[in-house]
Amino acid sequence: SGAAGSGSKKDNGKAADKKKPAVRASFARIASIAVPEVPLLAMAMIMLVISSGSMLVVPYLFGLIIQAIKDGDQTGLLRSIYGLLVFAGIGSVSTLFRAMGFQVAGQRLVARMRVDLFNALIKQDVSFYDKEKIGELTNRISADTQVVQEMVTTTLSMLLRNMFTVVGAIVVLFVTSWKLTLVMLSVVPVIAIGAVIYGRAVQNMQKTFQDKLAASVAYASEMLAAIRTVRTFVREPKCRDEFRDAVVESYTWGAKIAVAWAVFGGAIFMLSQGAIILVIWYGATQVFAHALDLAQLISFMLYSITIAGSVAMLSSVFGTIMQAIGASSRVFELIDRNVEIPPEGGDAPEAGEGVIRFEKVQFAYPTRTDVTVLQDVSFTLNPTKVTAIVGRSGSGKSTIVQLIERFYDPTGGQILFNGTDLRDLDPAQYRRNLGYVRQEPTLFSKSIRDNILFGAENSGDITEEQIFAAAKAANCHDFIMSFP
Repeated sequence: SGAAGSGSKKDNGKAADKKKPAVRASFARIASIAVPEVPLLAMAMIMLVISSGSMLVVPYLFGLIIQAIKDGDQTGLLRSIYGLLVFAGIGSVSTLFRAMGFQVAGQRLVARMRVDLFNALIKQDVSFYDKEKIGELTNRISADTQVVQEMVTTTLSMLLRNMFTVVGAIVVLFVTSWKLTLVMLSVVPVIAIGAVIYGRAVQNMQKTFQDKLAASVAYASEMLAAIRTVRTFVREPKCRDEFRDAVVESYTWGAKIAVAWAVFGGAIFMLSQGAIILVIWYGATQVFAHALDLAQLISFMLYSITIAGSVAMLSSVFGTIMQAIGASSRVFELIDRNVEIPPEGGDAPEAGEGVIRFEKVQFAYPTRTDVTVLQDVSFTLNPTKVTAIVGRSGSGKSTIVQLIERFYDPTGGQILFNGTDLRDLDPAQYRRNLGYVRQEPTLFSKSIRDNILFGAENSGDITEEQIFAAAKAANCHDFIMSFP
């Protein structure tokens, strides 16, 4: 048991070492996708600096207002109030363009990410879909990318704005009173350490939460797609119970994230308020000692409150970023996945009659490698002849058809098309030579016309007469014409 424990610690250490590179990799990937939006983001950044800078002037002007009231200086009071109006206007306009820049850039970035993810999914081999649930995959396209979108559009803007505000305010405070500034910053190391610990914990919890949420969505998608079967066997109560259990699992992890955020947020609030109280106490002693005037203390307090609010917001933003990293890593896993049977690439099929030959073919499905479905199967399918494959259920009839379509590759032997191994041929060009009628046809949520044209290479070149001819050949023209 001692050796086992030692090994476990080593494994945990390795896992911890992998987290930082994974976080950096996800950030780098998101940044690389954002490259086309650099001009828009640059404009948003400039507006961010202007808006944040204008807000940093406000506490200083409030100090001048207090001083003017104290001295009875009406001209100075009006000048300070006009200054407030000017900087408020500048801040409002720049905030508008900042928000617009980040929002539009984020929307465009995530739109590309969704397209990249769908492109990666659509080219995956059929065996991939034997192992993955469709509902979970669609959840990654929608929910996971939505988390990333929120990070880029809202969270990134908040992060940069609050960081700029904190740094700018601290510089101003050091100029005003370096002693008071050091008192206020005494809590920063504690906040920083807590943020790192919290971020790592939330990243792992968020990834688990997204997995559990995706599993519940996948279950709901599967049951709703098979609603006729569910209704036939009166399994609604069972489905309700199982879906509730799946939701409870995701809720459990969501609740853990909420508790972690509440604890962390509460601690940050307490530390921030403690820092402000220290500033008030120490600043008051400085005023009594005539080392600081009242107007400076009020400005300092307003800057301290601004910093406290920004630090609290940064803690929230940090957790959101970790959540987005957890979600984006799931997306990039799919985008980077290697395709075993790519949809295209390889030699063009040679012209010929179209002879298909199985030579000692063996096959086991990737999800059940322990069960051999086909063992040393050899036969030839000759053109112009009808070949019927007969056998009991589960004997491999449908498997043979799927191998002919090259949805899978045989685990042994080979399948030849006009004498060439299917693995050497371009799958797209090869499949254009095949007509495949499924046992249960699929109807897409489009018009009947669009469904008929789905398999057409250049649907724009197809005439109405050809569509009608196809419908008549399939013996469905009359009942189609009876529809509204």
